[in-house]
Amino acid sequence: MTTLGQWAADSERAGFDAVGVIDRLVYDNLEPLTALAAASPTSTSVTTGTPSSPWSAPTR
Repeated sequence: MTTLGQWAADSERAGFDAVGVIDRLVYDNLEPLTALAAASPTSTSVTTGTPSSPWSAPTR
C-alpha cells in the first residue's frame, strides 16, 4: 500500500469523513488529483477533495 493509501485508510479507521490535499506551487509534491487517486482505492467511505476542485465548493 502506498503512503497516501495508508493515510486514507488510517483516516477512515479513525472516523474521519473526508480527506483532502492542497496544491503547493513552491514545494516538490504530487499534483493534487494524482495524490487523491492514489489514496482513494484504499478507503470505502471517506470523501476526497481539494480546495480548488469544483466538487469541494459548497452547494446551494
